[in-house]
Order: sequence, then structure tokens, then C-alpha cells
Amino acid sequence: MFNGVTVGSNATIIRFLKGVYNLRPSEPRYSETWDVSKVFNFLRKLSPVKYISLKDLTLKLVMLIVLSTACRTQSLFLLCLDNLVKGKDSYTLFYSGLLKQNRPGFNVHFVELFAYPPDRRLCVFTVLKEYLMRTAQARGNSQKLFISYVKPFKAVSRETISRWIKTVMSKSGINLKSYSSHSARSAVVSKAFHNLIPVECILRRAGWTSEKTFAKFYKKPIESDEQRFQRAQTCEETSGNTIVNVPDYEVKSVFDSTTVKKETSQHSLHLEKIEGIFYLVVQVCEAIISEYAEDVIKTPSEEDKWRAISQELSDTWQFHHVLGALDGKYVAIKCPAGGCSKYFNYKGFHSIVLMGLVDANHKFKWVNV
Repeated sequence: MFNGVTVGSNATIIRFLKGVYNLRPSEPRYSETWDVSKVFNFLRKLSPVKYISLKDLTLKLVMLIVLSTACRTQSLFLLCLDNLVKGKDSYTLFYSGLLKQNRPGFNVHFVELFAYPPDRRLCVFTVLKEYLMRTAQARGNSQKLFISYVKPFKAVSRETISRWIKTVMSKSGINLKSYSSHSARSAVVSKAFHNLIPVECILRRAGWTSEKTFAKFYKKPIESDEQRFQRAQTCEETSGNTIVNVPDYEVKSVFDSTTVKKETSQHSLHLEKIEGIFYLVVQVCEAIISEYAEDVIKTPSEEDKWRAISQELSDTWQFHHVLGALDGKYVAIKCPAGGCSKYFNYKGFHSIVLMGLVDANHKFKWVNV
């Protein structure tokens, strides 16, 4: 009490706090976030997991859990092996304490980590399985999931896990002067929203109950979109003597991502779906190549197999003393930044060259892009 009035009701204090808010209003730390694709590209290089060092295996596991669950550093620190449940294609790990978002009526006790068959290089289930096997003898009585990758192999602190995340970010090309380890949470959910994952699914996975929290503090434009926004200011890019117009839908979608709303909400949603389809097509193609390329396109390495192909071409098509039918195609593309004349062909447009070699039955034996 202060002169018979509670401190929170005192007119002078209320006026003072309003002035503080006007001078320093509460705002999100980041106005944009980094693209998780950079980290995925780096993690793919840490393969196969059986042959990488324990340090790289640890860094990869930490980052894959963050990318698949959008969790905080505290959540990683509290993961333990007590009551670990291993399913056919998933692991269930329990937390050894209360999470930040826990409160009466809303408690998160465990997390499920699922296998990712389309690309085993990014499969958290495979990496965790290898990590548990590799650390089984070294961890002793420690039930914490993460232990140090050097002797004496004790459970690590939250600060160490945070440093591991920043190490992966740095090696992936993320600017650590602009982003902390906690920014990974925003990067993951922003990318998920950008790829048209339902908001309800994002809230459930990240442990939020209010969409306002996600919209105000974590939903951010992705850095690569900002770069496209800068290029779109003139609506054209110059490459040598050739001017390439930036498509209207791309300019509009970039404006949408920077909250410059010049279209109706219905049209904006349509643009987001178009952009999401682009990402989906790329991901599906990468998954197909990763899973089936070696099974579908088998380039012979033995002389006898090449002779058999040559003989079949001779018998079927009367093409003698050849190993296959080789042809190429110019696939039109938008010129990459800095590409200049590298991708410009004699027909007057930018392209990449797709080469293919087939046998007598029109089956590909070798391809190159």
C-alpha cells in the first residue's frame, strides 16, 4: 500500500509504466528468420551415420530433433532414457522435468520422433538409433539423452546443447551475429507454415495453445524471401545482354510475406498455395531420387554387361558397335543469381542440359544434369 492505494493502482506509477512502454514497446526479437534448407543441406553431408565421428553424430541428432519438434534448448536438456519406448518406426522419449509451457491443465510429458523413409540422411529415427548404440557403454548410469562426446562422457548442460545448435548453424552458413540458438524454433515453424502445414499441427507440435503466440513471436518471413523481395523491386534481373522478367505471382507472394497487403486475403492464400506447391514438388523429386535412383538407373561397370547391351542394340535395331542411344535436352530455367552467361545457350534462353543414355529397350543406363 502507498498512501492507502495499492502500488499497481497508483496514478503516478501507471503513468510511468505507460511512458516506459511507449519508449520501449515489447517487440519480437527477430523481424525475419533463416531458411532451414541450409541446415538440411549440411546435415545430409554427415552421412552415413555409421562412419561419422561421435561429435558429428551428436550435432546431427540435436539439430534433427530441433527441426522435427521445434523444441527449446530446455526440452532437449530434459530428454531422458527412462521409460524409453521404441516402436517399429518411432521413438518415444519422456522429459525428466517440467517444460516452460507446462501449466495446470496443459502438460507435455513426452515427445515422439518418427522415421523419415524418403531420405534416410535426415531420418531422426536412424540417427537416434545409432547414437544410443554408440553411447551405450560410455554413458554409465546417466539417464540423460545427451552426454558429452569426449571423456568423461557425462550429461551436458543446457548451455552446451545451445552451443551445439549454434555450431551446426554456423557450419550451415547461418549468421550467428544475427541469430541465436533459440531462433531455430522460429525458423522451423515459419518454414512449416510456409509449406502449408496446418496451424493446428504446428501449435500441437511446438507445444502452444494460442495461435497469437505463434503469429506474434514466431511466424516470420524467411530470409531467402527477403532477398527475392529486394530483387523484385525493379521487377527484372539483368544477365549479360538479356533481361529476365520476374513473374508477377512471385513479386506478389514476396509482398505478402513482408506484410505489404495489396491483394485480398483470398488471393493471398492462393499465392501461398502456389508457392507451397513449388516446394512440395522439389521435396518429392528429391525423395524419389534419393530412394529409387540406384535401383532404377544402374550404370554397368563390367565389360560383359556393356557387350550385352551392344549386342541387343545390334539385334533389335541394327545399330552395330554402339553402347547406347545418347541424347540431350535443354531444360529452360530462370537464371540463378550470379549465373550470367553460364546457363545461357545458343538458342537464346537460360537452361540446364539433361543428358541420357538408353539401351535397346529404352531403359536409362546413365543420366547427367
